[in-house]
Amino acid sequence: MQATAEITVGLSELLAERSCELKAKLTAEGCFIWASPSTTALLGVAPVELQGRPLIELAHPDDQEAVALALRQARGGDDDVQIRARHRHVDGTWVWFDVVFRRTPGETLILLASDVSSHVEEQAALDRILNAIDEHVYVNEVLPDGTRRNLFLGPGRDRLLGGVPADGDWGRAWVDAIHPDDRQVHLEHTRRYLRGEHSSVTYRLRGLDGVTRWIAGGGRPRRVGDRMLVDGIVRDVTESRRHEEQLRAALAEAEQANQQLEAARAEADRRSRVDALTGVFNRRHFGIALAAETERARREGQGLGIVLLDVDHFKQVNDQYGHQTGDRVLIEVARRLQEAVRPYDTVARWGGEEFVVLLPGVEDDGELRLAAEQLREAVKATPIVDCELSVEVTVSAGAARADLDTLETVTVDLADRALYVAKRTGRDRACLAGDVTLGEVVAEEPDVVRMTKALALAASLREGLPENHGAQVAALAEAVGTWMGLDADGVSRAHMAGWLHDLGKIAIPDEVLNKPGPLSETEWAVMRTHAQLGASVLARLPELRAVAAAVRHHHERIDGGGYPDGLRGDQIPIEARIVAAADTYNAIISKRVYAPARSIEEALRELRRSAGTQLDPDVVAALEAVIADRRSPSESDAPGGDFQVTLAPAADSAPRDVRADRLVDQRDHVKHG
Repeated sequence: MQATAEITVGLSELLAERSCELKAKLTAEGCFIWASPSTTALLGVAPVELQGRPLIELAHPDDQEAVALALRQARGGDDDVQIRARHRHVDGTWVWFDVVFRRTPGETLILLASDVSSHVEEQAALDRILNAIDEHVYVNEVLPDGTRRNLFLGPGRDRLLGGVPADGDWGRAWVDAIHPDDRQVHLEHTRRYLRGEHSSVTYRLRGLDGVTRWIAGGGRPRRVGDRMLVDGIVRDVTESRRHEEQLRAALAEAEQANQQLEAARAEADRRSRVDALTGVFNRRHFGIALAAETERARREGQGLGIVLLDVDHFKQVNDQYGHQTGDRVLIEVARRLQEAVRPYDTVARWGGEEFVVLLPGVEDDGELRLAAEQLREAVKATPIVDCELSVEVTVSAGAARADLDTLETVTVDLADRALYVAKRTGRDRACLAGDVTLGEVVAEEPDVVRMTKALALAASLREGLPENHGAQVAALAEAVGTWMGLDADGVSRAHMAGWLHDLGKIAIPDEVLNKPGPLSETEWAVMRTHAQLGASVLARLPELRAVAAAVRHHHERIDGGGYPDGLRGDQIPIEARIVAAADTYNAIISKRVYAPARSIEEALRELRRSAGTQLDPDVVAALEAVIADRRSPSESDAPGGDFQVTLAPAADSAPRDVRADRLVDQRDHVKHG
């Protein structure tokens, strides 16, 4: 009882001396015997949970040694032992406590603790501020001669200067350390202080340690009597300057890369619009220019002319002098055409040995004819000299004025037909669309014709044929008909029959038209009705009735083995024979979804093999002549007019799809004999 009383008295005295938040009784070894209820709020632990636990378990690992030492000191002496240590809250955070230990007469320990976490954090923040201020703040006097006398320097000044001056003269050491290139800037900064102006400056300092640092300084002058004092701050901004320089370098690099990208884009755009061989615009750019000039002409009510020019007998130039000379001829022709036009005219390479010139502002045929003749004469004026060779070169020209109520392609088509006439009537001449016979000029088709063409296009697309299949067959059939000397009506019939030859396939069921494998005899019977179906539709249309026979008989064979009527030889309309050859040729050189394109040479060989059995030999010969006349070995991938004379990869590189075998009658014969 006496011991208990002594403990109670001792505890009461201690509590009277100190204000605390946490109270506890510990064994001599530092284990909890009792704790006040405040432990729940301060540490998140109920007092009963602490009974028997060592205090040191709650201490931060970095503070456990200090806590253990304090416990030993408290056990061995009569004086209070004070420490500041962190203890773990149940939520995992650490709470700073000021702790007092006192030994009691009963050899136990009393613990009194106060939460000082807020104070510690505030002190740390204040220390950071004070450290910064100590490092950078200064007070000096600016003397009339511009020099300064230091009145106060922060203790961190030596870190900025890279050491301590041997003679202790900080002012002189600082000025001497300023980079020579920055001394004038620093002097102007000081003069602003003398004028009573606030000032800031950034300069380089060559430290006593040999390191160059960027220093940012600024201050506020104040006059005290007749003295000018400056309260200022300086700081090391080397790292931020380095980041700024890196950023500027990155931005400069990005800007340079962007400029290079823009230049590359501009160059790519230029190359996409310019012919690589001749340097004039290419067909793509001409299409863009034609659309723009047509729209402008419509808007301003002005005329627009097109001249197509073809180098005469160019194949002979290549054959006689070689392709290098042929290329130089094309380059020189392009140059002469470019020199002969106005600044706002457009000269482009149309393809192969063909060029096209766009002439804004041409109002009548007389002006157009004059322009076409001038272009022709510009090319013909003098021989083209290549090394020691002298090559006489002429061109044929076809010209047309735009009908602004129709599509641009109609104008090109009219000029192209005029060019055919110029070549057919002797070459080295200019022909206008108005000079061409009525059968060759189809400026605007009736609605029924356009609708029928749309149906034929739909039939081709259902079968997986290229969208331009009908147009290409039509263009080639027209060229062959012209070459063979058909009259205007015959050429027109061949052209239209080429467009509409597969019209009847619109009625063929999908399961037959698009069957992936070979057709049965019953399915072939259905497929072969398309020629009759197409002719039946056309026979009911007055505008297209004349084409019905050519469409009906374009699958007839010269040897009589075709369909639907088994006609042979001259019994087959000439237009049908032409379409049969043009369709066969186009099917072979065109890329299909299920079969690769084949080369022109292979297509012509296949036509020759079929001449006299499936195809008319005279038609095959005419088609070969047209292809030879239109091709340019110097431009292997250039389209050869509207019927796509294109050098394509040979079919030997890939197996033929069984569907390709029924695209044209020639391959029908191969499959069924």
